[in-house]
Amino acid sequence: MLRRLVPLSCVLVWSLPLLAQPTPPAPPAGAGEPAPPAGAPPEPTPGPETKPGSATPDADADPDADAPSPEQLGDPDAEPEESDDPEEVVPTDPDDVDPEDELPPVVPYADDERSGHVLLAVGGGLAVPFGTLNDHSSVGNRLALGPGLLAMGEYGLTRSVTLGLWFDAAFPTASSECADCAGTSLAGGVLVGYHFVQGVRFDPWVSAGLGFRTTQIESGATKNDYSGPVLSTRLGGDIYPHTSVGFGPYLGLDLGLMTSSSDADFSQNALTWMFTTGLRLTFDIPGKLAPKLD
Repeated sequence: MLRRLVPLSCVLVWSLPLLAQPTPPAPPAGAGEPAPPAGAPPEPTPGPETKPGSATPDADADPDADAPSPEQLGDPDAEPEESDDPEEVVPTDPDDVDPEDELPPVVPYADDERSGHVLLAVGGGLAVPFGTLNDHSSVGNRLALGPGLLAMGEYGLTRSVTLGLWFDAAFPTASSECADCAGTSLAGGVLVGYHFVQGVRFDPWVSAGLGFRTTQIESGATKNDYSGPVLSTRLGGDIYPHTSVGFGPYLGLDLGLMTSSSDADFSQNALTWMFTTGLRLTFDIPGKLAPKLD
C-alpha cells in the first residue's frame, strides 16, 4: 500500500507548477494566414443581401441624400416623380398626351386655278376726267363726269400673275363753265395682273399697265384732240357664284401725259387724269374648280 502512494505523491508534486501557470490568450483571427502584399486593395466586406433590380445600399452614402425612387428599385407600377429641373425630360405615357398639344396638320396649297386660264372681263360705270390742258384752262373747265366702259383680257402665267390687254372708253359730259362742250376719251394698252387668293369664291386682284390715250373735246364747231402715253392702275374683286362666271366692283386711276394736240393754246406735256369706277362681269375659261363656301 505504501509503495503505491509514494509514486502518486511524486506525480502530484511534479504537476503543481504546471497547474499554477496562467492560460495563454487565444491567437487573433487570421494569425495563421499569410499577410496581403503591400499596396493591394482591401477585400470587400460582405454586406446584406440585395434583391435583383434593387439599389445596393452604400454604407458611406450621405444620410441626407434622397432615397431611391420606385423606378430605380424596379417597380413598374410606380408613378414617375416630378422634377424641379425645367431642362430634365421626364418620359410620359403616350395615352396621357393632350390632343390639343399636338402639332396641327400641314395644310396643302390650293389647286392652281390661274395658270393657263383665260379671263375675259367687261364692265361699265362712271369716268371723271381732271388735269390741265394749257396754261389758262383745265379739263374740269370743259368736261365733267360721264359714263365709262372697260374691257380686259388676261392669260394666267402662274398661280397669281397674269398678262393681258386693257381698253377703256369715257364719255364726259359738259361742265358748268362750258355748256356746249362734250368729250370722248379712248385708251388701251398692256397690263400685268396679280390675284391674291385661290380656291375660294372671292377673287381680289390688282393690275398695272401702260398704253396710249387720245381725248377729243368739242366746243361748238371747234374740235381739239389731245394724245399721249398713259399709266393705268386698277384694283377690284370678283365673286364667283359659278365656276366660270364672276362679277365685282373695280376702281381705276389713269395718269396721262399729253404730248401732242391740235389746240393752239396747248401746253406741252400737260398732265391729265381719269378716275373710273364701276362693276365688271368676268368669264373664266375653262373655269375654276368647284368654289368653296368659305
